[in-house]
Amino acid sequence: ATDTTRTQPWRRSSWQTMAAVLFLTIYVALEWLSFIHEYKGVPITPWNPGLGAVFALMIFAGPVYGAVLFVGVIVSETLVLKTNLQWPVILGIAAIIAAVYAGATALARYRFRLDVSLIHLRDVVALLGAGLFGALLTTLMLSIMLVIGTDLDWADVIIALVPLLVGDTIGIAVVTPLVLRILHKHPLPSLSGWLALEAALYIALIFGSLWIIAGAGPVNGLKFFYLLFVPVVLAALRHGLDGACVALALSGLGLVGVSQFFSASAQTFTEFQILMLVLTTTGLLVGAVVSERERSEEHAREAERRFKE
Repeated sequence: ATDTTRTQPWRRSSWQTMAAVLFLTIYVALEWLSFIHEYKGVPITPWNPGLGAVFALMIFAGPVYGAVLFVGVIVSETLVLKTNLQWPVILGIAAIIAAVYAGATALARYRFRLDVSLIHLRDVVALLGAGLFGALLTTLMLSIMLVIGTDLDWADVIIALVPLLVGDTIGIAVVTPLVLRILHKHPLPSLSGWLALEAALYIALIFGSLWIIAGAGPVNGLKFFYLLFVPVVLAALRHGLDGACVALALSGLGLVGVSQFFSASAQTFTEFQILMLVLTTTGLLVGAVVSERERSEEHAREAERRFKE
């Protein structure tokens, strides 16, 4: 018993180190994949999946993993974005992002009592609320710091930081629930031929919609964006929150490629982001409602069985 007690802290420390390194690598890799261009030191991207992944780690294991986000922002700014900002500004950006999202994590965990399994609609709403709060506060603090410490004026802030606000919110809404379901070791449905065929149909619908959007161009493509609602809502209705998370992740990755293919104006890019946010919110809420209804029916059947016994 003494030997086991002594090895527990070592195992815990080893797991924490491995998790930190893994999610730091994931963050930097996703920053590289989703990065489009930089506007006066601020990255412009339709969504921020790396933030969503690390935010899930902080929700699951505690705000202390904000250190991973701090280091990830510094590495991304220097190696991926290759920014021209001075080191004090880079460190300030990293400190603001890490501190604010660690605070949003603490708010979700301790104030809203968020269940990391996301088994109730209220948990999904609390997660979205904490992510939106973090994105709003981060944008506000970065705006003040960049206006004071760099050559950005308030017009530049609107151009650069509004897409950052929406992109961070989308990244958390799409990636964080999916990563939490994986970390929580949520049981997956048994693989069958019908499930594989159904998954292939969803993938075909998603990439077919993306092909139509890309072929229509940056302005007209927005008119066809609503085609993506069909596979996302269908997956949510059929498989609940899990189906919504996977369909949204595939749609988001595809939309990054489409947005890189376009050379759209700032206004079109913002409209594109808003549509992504509406799609994400719709899919998550539908999936959460379906999953909660399925659990209620399962509990009712279990209660009926016990009553008969």
